[in-house]
Amino acid sequence: PLVACYKGKRPDKAMELFSYSQRYGGPMISMQSISTLVELLDECKLYDKMVYVFDQAVAVGPNAEDGSLDPSSGKIVDLHGYSLAVAKAAVRSGLRKLVQKYQNGGREVQDFVVITGVGRHSKKAFQPSIRPNVQAMLLEEDPPLKAHFTPGNSGRLVVYKKELVNWCAKQVSRRESV
Repeated sequence: PLVACYKGKRPDKAMELFSYSQRYGGPMISMQSISTLVELLDECKLYDKMVYVFDQAVAVGPNAEDGSLDPSSGKIVDLHGYSLAVAKAAVRSGLRKLVQKYQNGGREVQDFVVITGVGRHSKKAFQPSIRPNVQAMLLEEDPPLKAHFTPGNSGRLVVYKKELVNWCAKQVSRRESV
């Protein structure tokens, strides 16, 4: 059913199915279905819902017991093995956790590391698709977040603490003014 929602560009119906499954303990949604739903929400620019689905998959999804799905401690986000849409959801989830830490005093906010890998498993080997898309997504933030390469490791990006603190302050003030 989620694939039909994806093909028909029906994020509302897809979220309804997802919520129903969560609420009434329906069949466990597969990681492929989660990925399809996250991709649909990303394409429709429904980022809050995209992060919600990702966070729910982390909390109660098929890999919840071992924590292997949760890459976002709020400091390091490891995107190995993720589709582009799920990778973007993971980064957004990590950023959301950073804002929460900032609101709780801000002293815990450190550099934000995104491990994208070098593209070894990309369609064209060593031509990464996740890294440039994540960098572009971060630059679309307000204010933009610049992800810097780690010297000697092109599969590791860092957003420095100073930028993050400024960005978090803007996110908090924006929420307070609404």
